[in-house]
Amino acid sequence: MLQLPDKPFPIIQKFLQENEQMVYWYMVLSISNAIKKNEDKTHLFSFGGQNENIAVVRKTDYEKVLNDAINIFAKSEEYEHAAFARDLLKQWQIEQVLNEKPTE
Repeated sequence: MLQLPDKPFPIIQKFLQENEQMVYWYMVLSISNAIKKNEDKTHLFSFGGQNENIAVVRKTDYEKVLNDAINIFAKSEEYEHAAFARDLLKQWQIEQVLNEKPTE
C-alpha cells in the first residue's frame, strides 16, 4: 500500500490529480495482485496520521476502475499500460463468468 505524506486533504487531492497516470497505474497493479490472490478488496494508499484514511477498491468495483484506467492511459497515449489494463479486465471478466454459481 502506498503511504502518502501526512498533509491536508487538498494537497493530497492535488497530488492525485497531477499524477493521474501514475496513480492509475499503481491502482491497476494493486488490482492485478488482488485478483491473483482472490482478494475481495485491495488497499491502494493511505494518508493522514497513523494511516487513518485508507483508499480501498472492492472486488465489485475492479471493472469500473480498470475501465477508467484504460481511458486515462489511452488519452495520455500510454498504450502499453492501456493494453495491460485491458487484458487484466478481460481476465477478470472471464473469471467472473467461470466462477458464477448456476442458478438452477
